[in-house]
Amino acid sequence: MGCRGFVLPFVLIILLSLGILFQGLLHASGNLRRYADRVAREAGGIYAAESAIVAFLHGMPHGEVAIESEEGSLWGRVCAPVPGDSLQKPSKVCALYGSKFARFRFEDWMLFVQNLRRGVREGIAGDLRLRHLSGNRRFFTLDSSAAFRIQDGDLYLDLDGRVRSASFDVDGNVAVKGSATFDTLRIFARGNVELGGRVSVAYLELVSDAFVEVKSEFSFSGGLYGRDGLRIAGRAHGIFPCVAVSLGSGDSRAELAGHALFEGVIASPGGSVDIEDKKNLLGASYPGSVTDSSFALLPVVFDGDRMVFRRRFEP
Repeated sequence: MGCRGFVLPFVLIILLSLGILFQGLLHASGNLRRYADRVAREAGGIYAAESAIVAFLHGMPHGEVAIESEEGSLWGRVCAPVPGDSLQKPSKVCALYGSKFARFRFEDWMLFVQNLRRGVREGIAGDLRLRHLSGNRRFFTLDSSAAFRIQDGDLYLDLDGRVRSASFDVDGNVAVKGSATFDTLRIFARGNVELGGRVSVAYLELVSDAFVEVKSEFSFSGGLYGRDGLRIAGRAHGIFPCVAVSLGSGDSRAELAGHALFEGVIASPGGSVDIEDKKNLLGASYPGSVTDSSFALLPVVFDGDRMVFRRRFEP
């Protein structure tokens, strides 16, 4: 009798515990289901936004998705909204893209350089911060954002620190050194340009009507053009995506030498390309061949299949 009196409460406790556990599992499964539904909606929204971007880049209809696009620089940018419920802030997927490398005609390279040349000059001239100076100029410090037109003189930059944005339109030569970081750097020079020091540029647009030399530990992503040729040497680093073009003829050439590493397209369509060590080119040379097609990306001014190389979510 005593044993039965002990077992009954024990069984009741077990049943009660199982009931509580089962109720907790039902509650947990409800939360899990709601979480799974939310993740599925978010994934579906991202899929819809990215599908719209892919359709846009291939010239296909992209439904009622409101596409934002701009091609005002070397690389295109396109955004599509991610559908969300009323409790979520609207967000969007943005992609940066370029054109897959192909063997273009000399006229296509001419068009690229003309557009780059015009774009750099217009971008500098249209900068509301633009200041006009005369004669040779040396800068050891700059504001976080600066723009200058240097008339009848050379420009010398020896900076230490970070500069968000800097633009220079220079009648003479340009030399850059020091230990600095630029988010954006635009240079239009009628003379030679020398880029060196421990300087890094996240986005570079450079046009020289003479010769361009990149050396030391200078690193950049973007595009540069030297009419009379260009040389990338030392431990310089062209970071994907980047393009370097010499558009002279005859003896004009583009050269990659020393321990310099270049991840992109280096071209001299009217002259020659000299690559000292083939392992230091990740991408393509023109005239030449494709070393690694994943790095062979051209600016959006070139017609051809679009290739997304970076995407991110924005609020």
